[in-house]
Amino acid sequence: TGQDAKLAATSVTKIKVISMESDSFTFELSSLMSVRSPIFIDDRWVTASNDIINGMIVGDNLHNNAQSQTNTILMKNNRIFVCGAKNVGKSTFVRYLINRILSSKHHDKVALLDCDAGQPELSPPGMLSLTVVANPLLCPPHVHMICGNDGNVEEEESKDVPVYAAAKEHHRAFYYGSTTSKTNPNLYIDIVKNLTMSYDELCQNINKDIPIIINTDGWVKGLGYEILSSIIDIVNPGHIVQLLGSTKAKFFDISSHATTKRKIHVVFAQSGTLSPAIEMGAISRETSSASLQLLSQEENKSDSVSLTSMTKESNLPIQASSLRALRLSVYFLQGYNSFLRTGATFQQSGIIDDDCNIASQLAKMRPYAVSFDALSCIVLIDEDGQNKRITANSNSDDVNTVYDLINGNVVGLCSDIDDSLLYPCIGLGIVRSIDHERKIFYVLTPHCVEILQTKVTTMVHAQLQIPLQMVFRGHNSEAFPFQSCHGVTVGIGSEVMKSKGLPSRR
Repeated sequence: TGQDAKLAATSVTKIKVISMESDSFTFELSSLMSVRSPIFIDDRWVTASNDIINGMIVGDNLHNNAQSQTNTILMKNNRIFVCGAKNVGKSTFVRYLINRILSSKHHDKVALLDCDAGQPELSPPGMLSLTVVANPLLCPPHVHMICGNDGNVEEEESKDVPVYAAAKEHHRAFYYGSTTSKTNPNLYIDIVKNLTMSYDELCQNINKDIPIIINTDGWVKGLGYEILSSIIDIVNPGHIVQLLGSTKAKFFDISSHATTKRKIHVVFAQSGTLSPAIEMGAISRETSSASLQLLSQEENKSDSVSLTSMTKESNLPIQASSLRALRLSVYFLQGYNSFLRTGATFQQSGIIDDDCNIASQLAKMRPYAVSFDALSCIVLIDEDGQNKRITANSNSDDVNTVYDLINGNVVGLCSDIDDSLLYPCIGLGIVRSIDHERKIFYVLTPHCVEILQTKVTTMVHAQLQIPLQMVFRGHNSEAFPFQSCHGVTVGIGSEVMKSKGLPSRR
């Protein structure tokens, strides 16, 4: 009847998160007719996850009874390396696997080593981090990422981290300053190596092997493959999950990293289904090479791949630049709730903010006033293909050049920088303006003053840029989130806006 249909359309389903003890940790799903894309988990995702979790349980049981030499070998079963090209579902699989491990009740914590500098799961872009997760990841990254000391709510509303926040803080994080490992491969690999050492120290300190999942970026060809191989050698995982897409560009052979103590699980992207003619058979360490040869041959056949309804235009992958803009906007607004209160929305084309409310809200925020003498400044620039570092303090000869480069730009708030040239980072900030007469930086950041006073000694700027949605685009000058005390002759922003690769107008 019409009344029954009305009730069905408005009904919701309440689901309890079984990995949490409190009954209050629930969320609601709308009826299927109002869901943009139905939740679908491929059978091979389930099989790979079951195999990994069962391997952890068996390994931990043997770990308690075996000799120390065997323990070192079995410990690698708790290290899961997830790799694949862009838009194949790596982040989705990472969230799914974390939730499966936490729901298994065998482990109450999971470590996430996030090596994706462009679209990290728990941090803003430009950072590589190691985070210990105790709560399931039930939301997109921009909702549960770590946004300073207040999580995803403003201080006056609550001092507590909301139930959908993954963690209060990173165990350790470094500022990389770019969205791709291509910018500085050596620095990128050194950071991953340091984070892996931090994970080893963490397990030693608590005398317990926490499962760790390594999330990677989508660069799997050429130099990207060499970087990927280097990370595998550093982390030495017991499991490698290789996600393959439905096009030839998203296939790569990783079978050279197979060993007798390492298992490679080959799964496919959620966005498509492959021809029944391609049989995977049993998952083994030879699967990757064999599947690559079969799928490459089938790629040339027009009927080898049949896409599901989820690959319609309305569900095509959103541009990475749009997702980065959303993450940075949410981060500097101090959480997703604050982003929603601006009235801005996020759609397939990116952030929709016709009234420039995001920039206006940033302009209203009170910045921190920091003396020149309190911080050193470092700028990382690319000069003739070589990465150059310019360091300046209040007495340096390069001080004016460095100050002009960081003015109106995103910086990493770092501490304890040593000869290793790595940049331990507590978060990001925006140098809103610089007062040369009073020798003061004005810095916007979601972090509290206690953290800044005790941990931050250096501001580092590289290639990370402020999204267009966070700067002035309206007719009201007060919507401008930063300004120069010397007028427009100073290089505000100092970066050339990059094209999104859209088709040019004729």
